[in-house]
Amino acid sequence: MEEQEDYKKTLADIRNLMDGSARFHSISGLAGVSSGITALAGIAVFYLYFGFGLLEPFLFVNYLTVPFLMVDGLIVLIVSMAFALYFTRKNAVKKGEKLMTPLFKRVVLYWLIPMMAGGVILLPYFSGSGPILFPSAIALTLVFYGLALVSASRFSLNELFWLGLVDIILGLAGFFLWRYSLLFWATGFGVMNLVFGIVVYRRYEK
Repeated sequence: MEEQEDYKKTLADIRNLMDGSARFHSISGLAGVSSGITALAGIAVFYLYFGFGLLEPFLFVNYLTVPFLMVDGLIVLIVSMAFALYFTRKNAVKKGEKLMTPLFKRVVLYWLIPMMAGGVILLPYFSGSGPILFPSAIALTLVFYGLALVSASRFSLNELFWLGLVDIILGLAGFFLWRYSLLFWATGFGVMNLVFGIVVYRRYEK
C-alpha cells in the first residue's frame, strides 16, 4: 500500500515538474500594474477632455468622440504592451532566464490569435457601422482581451486565466449594459490589471 502511495506521489511530482517547465513564469506583476495605470489614465484623459462624469450613461457617442476614443485606446494598447515587454524582460533577466524563448513566443502567439480575431470581427463596428454600435464594440474588446489571456495562461501563470475570466464577464456585462461600457472597460483593463499585477508581484517577486 505504501509503495502504491509512493508511486502516485512520484507521478504527481513528475507531472508538476513537467507542467512547471512548460510554463513561462517571468511575467512581471509590474507589467500588470503599469498596464492598469495606463488604461485608467487613458479613460481619465477621455473624460477630462469631454467633461463627462464617470457614471454618466454612454449617451454622448457622436462622430467626434468615436475617433478620439479609438486613438486613445490604441495609445493605451501600445503603451501597455511596451511596459509589459519591458518589465517582463527585466524580470526574466533578474531570474537569469532568456526572454525570447520558444515558450515565450508560444505565450505571445496564443495571446495574439484571439486578439487578432477580435480586431477583425470588431473592425466594422469601428469603421462602417457609425456610433450606434460603438459602445457595444468597446465592451467586446474586453471580451476578446479576456479570451486572449485565458488562451495564453495555458503556457504561463494561472493568474492570467482568472484575470481573463473576470474580463470576459465584465465585457459581456458591458455589452448588454452598453450605456456603461466605458465603466466596465475601465474596471477590466484598469482596475483588474492593477489587482492582477499586485497579486503576481507579491506572490512571485517580492
